[in-house]
Amino acid sequence: MSIPDTSPAEDVLEQDQAPVGTHPDWWVSLAVVLVCLAVVATGWVVTKLTVVDGSQPRDLADGPGPVTVVPKPSANSVAPDDARAFIGVATDIVDGASAFRITFSVYEIDGSGERPGSPGEGQEERGGDTAPTPPPDAAPEDVLGAGRVVYDARRNPKFEHVFRTVTGAEVERYQMGAGQLLMTADVGVPGLVVLDPPDEADRYLCSDAFVSVHLEEILATSTDLVFAGGEKVELESSGQSITHDTYLYTGTFTSLRGGYDTATGSNTLTAVEGTEFELWIDEEGYPRRLVLRSADGIGETHEYHSFS
Repeated sequence: MSIPDTSPAEDVLEQDQAPVGTHPDWWVSLAVVLVCLAVVATGWVVTKLTVVDGSQPRDLADGPGPVTVVPKPSANSVAPDDARAFIGVATDIVDGASAFRITFSVYEIDGSGERPGSPGEGQEERGGDTAPTPPPDAAPEDVLGAGRVVYDARRNPKFEHVFRTVTGAEVERYQMGAGQLLMTADVGVPGLVVLDPPDEADRYLCSDAFVSVHLEEILATSTDLVFAGGEKVELESSGQSITHDTYLYTGTFTSLRGGYDTATGSNTLTAVEGTEFELWIDEEGYPRRLVLRSADGIGETHEYHSFS
């Protein structure tokens, strides 16, 4: 509904303008008052309506709608030495990201417990993403595989998780824009598999939950989480080196290890208790590196290259 144009035409002003000092009839005044009241009442009704889903109006008398703007989590509001709170902020930031990219490697370790150094040239390169080099306590022959994770909510598929073993076997997992989870492998049960309904392992390995699950599990299961000070972390990506100022957190927790069962062609998920971890989070609250060492001699290095 549009408001009609009530401005008088110029010829009407010239012909029908009332002489100075005359008054309109009483019924004309009454009509004008009634029209004004109607406009005010109509405006009041219109302002009571608000669109909450782009199509359906809702009466504000029903209560406030979902219009509250929640501020983004900020690492500036939490002291870095409050380890649990700072990792909690990092988890919220990651969950709210619209895009991110991760590279990771999996390897056997000898249990020496040495700290990993800055990664150099990786074992695998796909699409410009270089997998991180395992730490010094993992010899090159002990590398099991490497992979990458890319998430972009604006694309389809919006999530892609690729893992390739040193023998060349490869598994690719996807989350489509509509939420459907898919997987394809060149070993076990080859071909494209629609994961419907998905189980816990599928949801972890085939969706953007992959990036925040470890952080959530650290908060949920670690009893010895500590802040270990500030450090610089250097990440290699696409031939470039970027250094981040970070805070280091250490401890043990129950980690989740994803895998692939070649016999059944299905994803697997194993809880590994007592996993040692070192987690580096930058000053803005973004995780930059996560190193895991489990009691069964398996290590993982995850590096987080970009968020938006």
